[in-house]
Parts: sequence; structure tokens; C-alpha cells
Amino acid sequence: MGDLADLLNVPPEELERLLLENQAALNQILLVLAIGSALILLLHVLFSWMLVKCGEAIPAAHRKLPPWHAWLLVIPCFNIVWNFFVYPKLAQSFRACFEARERRDAGDCGEALGMWFSITYAAGNLVPFLGPLFLLAAMLLQLQYLVRAWRLRKELLNSAPAASGSGA
Repeated sequence: MGDLADLLNVPPEELERLLLENQAALNQILLVLAIGSALILLLHVLFSWMLVKCGEAIPAAHRKLPPWHAWLLVIPCFNIVWNFFVYPKLAQSFRACFEARERRDAGDCGEALGMWFSITYAAGNLVPFLGPLFLLAAMLLQLQYLVRAWRLRKELLNSAPAASGSGA
């Protein structure tokens, strides 16, 4: 510790006191980061579970992606790219199912919303300085998408033919 004290031109006792004082602040920062990371992970798990349940409600013949693929969104960094597959494909699966039932009133089933979420989420993680703004937009788009997908899931489950194999 003497070498560092000499380098900073601070008496060793003063340097030790400063390090101990800052250690408490550092521990608080690490605690906040750990809690924040745990909450983010919990949200990723919850959202992935919702997407899996939505995918399971779609008959296998209309699925564009296996429902379990949504669990891959929990993997950090990988999810930035994987969003571009899961969100649009789930919407395409819903649309294929509704079209097979001759229902044209469902629109794109959130496909554009899912794509915009994927774009803003990627930008939020990759664009410096503006990242938090993109992530805020991504969060709002994701919530809209999930609400829409959950409603479509309920519609499918309430109107499911007996042999649909929905797995709900």
C-alpha cells in the first residue's frame, strides 16, 4: 500500500481510510447492480414463458417455430439477434392459424410490432448514448406485443377445435 500512497502523494493511513470508505459505496453499487440484473433476468424468463405459452396454443401444423425456442431469449447477447426470429415467427404462426380458420380480422397478429421491438431492442443494446431511449421504446413495444399475443392465445384457446392439440 506504501507504493500506491507514494504514487498518489497521500499518507498511507489516509489512503487506507479512503479505500475503506469507498468500499462501502462500491458494495452498495454492486448490490444495486445485482438486484437490477436479477430483475432483468426474471423479466426475460417471464416474457419467454409467455411466448412459449402463446406458441403452445397454436396447433403444430401452423407453427413457424417450436415454442421452446422462446427460452433461448434468456441468453444474454444472443437474444439481441434471436428476437428477430421469435417475435415475427410467433405472429406469423398466429396469422396462419387464424387464416386456416378463415378469420381475416386478426390483421398481421403483431408481426410488425414484433419486428419494431426487435429493431429498437437491438439499437438499445448497440447504439451508444441513445441506447436508453431505444430500450425504453423497446420495452413499450414488447409490452404491447405480449398483450396482443396473449389476447390472440386466449382467442385460440376459447375457439379451439377439439382436435387442435393446443397443449395449454
